Amino acid sequence: MRYGTKTVEPLVIRASRGKTLLMLLASLVFVLGSAFMIYVSKDDDTTVLWLCMAFFGPCALVFAWLLVRPQMLVLNGQGFILGGGLVRSPKLVRWQDIEGFHVYDLPKAGEMIGYNFAPGVKKSSVMRSITKSLGAEAALPKGWPFSPEEMAVLLNEYRRRAMAG
Repeated sequence: MRYGTKTVEPLVIRASRGKTLLMLLASLVFVLGSAFMIYVSKDDDTTVLWLCMAFFGPCALVFAWLLVRPQMLVLNGQGFILGGGLVRSPKLVRWQDIEGFHVYDLPKAGEMIGYNFAPGVKKSSVMRSITKSLGAEAALPKGWPFSPEEMAVLLNEYRRRAMAG
């Protein structure tokens, strides 16, 4: 797509492997710490430790997979595509179908990069109203090489240039 006399070049943003590695290491610490506590525990009630392993074990597997197949955000003149990671079938989200990007806080989960759909693009649903009450109708995953604020600015600027054509 063109704006003025310049072409909007495609841009690929890959998730930070460093952040993913830190999350993998943190998950492994919880798994191994829980396993050790179960091993040395003289108490018969180790339910919480088993639950900790049951949660952080799969988390460690997901983060290991994200190191092998990192998430990617592909921006082009039409919109953006989120791929890689656990995404099996990436879909294009068109620039005109959204109202822009913003940062919002999830309770006890930090900042997220969210976006809302333009009026009339998506049908109302219970899930859409729940997610909107949290701060956005849809969101991008965490783990990008930039802060959520920097990512929102970058995405909004790219969207503005792409739609100017």
